[in-house]
Amino acid sequence: MIFCTCPLLEAAHAQQAPSGQRLPVIVNGKRVRTVDVHAHCLFHEAEKLMGDDNAAFRSPVKGAPQAFITLDERLRAMDAMAVDIEVLSINPFWYRKDRDLAAEIVKIQNEKLAELCASKPDRFAAFASLTLQYPELVLLSHKNPTWCIFLYISHKV
Repeated sequence: MIFCTCPLLEAAHAQQAPSGQRLPVIVNGKRVRTVDVHAHCLFHEAEKLMGDDNAAFRSPVKGAPQAFITLDERLRAMDAMAVDIEVLSINPFWYRKDRDLAAEIVKIQNEKLAELCASKPDRFAAFASLTLQYPELVLLSHKNPTWCIFLYISHKV
């Protein structure tokens, strides 16, 4: 599993708490829970299915070598930025793939998102990956038990 970082991450590091402590966000004297609803991640298992057509995993933007970070690094970065929960999503790189490949990519991503959210339910929720180019697959996907777990985990935010 890998996480993608945001180009704004460097600016946020300027506000880090000393010695890696979690910054509290205080509003009117009360600590509030902060939720980042625009956090991206990728999974190696989906990358492997893409074969040579894996440009989505090789970002040409500034800081691309730092785009992939580990879970521990993500949690440290979240703590440094006072983010309590990230709602994860995956940019739709599978929209031009054939029906079966797109279905497999989405299945793997949703299973991995569900696993990740289950491992740290107090820190992560997620938006499902969908095969919007094949609407019938979207309708069938709700029958998958992983989907139900995924929705439950995501609903806890």
